[in-house]
Amino acid sequence: MQVRKITGLVEDRNEMSRANGRFTLLNEESFRISANGIIDSVSNIHKCMDRQIRKWFADFLIRYCNNEFAEYSEISDIFTEQMIEDFGLSVKELLVCNEMSIKVLVSEKPDFRNSLQEFKQTPKEYCEAMI
Repeated sequence: MQVRKITGLVEDRNEMSRANGRFTLLNEESFRISANGIIDSVSNIHKCMDRQIRKWFADFLIRYCNNEFAEYSEISDIFTEQMIEDFGLSVKELLVCNEMSIKVLVSEKPDFRNSLQEFKQTPKEYCEAMI
């Protein structure tokens, strides 16, 4: 169902981007309906990606604790380059990372407690600044 919605939105976008002289959004109501369709679809995609983002972030935190980002001098640089620029995470996706508990990781790897808490502060500060 969600793929069908996205497909329709992409087809509408493609049709509107061509210089063919046809206007599909003739009034504010049709624009609002199309915009709400995009917002709903993106929201549903975020819901579906929640579990995957949490798994990716847990793996990312373990890599950080294993010193795989030693070439960086600041956590904020790792965060900006790896999570935002390379992976293109949105603020909404970063909020998923921010909301993720590190208790399980700490229980599995107690030596990483301080590093995990330190790194986890960066998405929180970034998201607070963006909202």
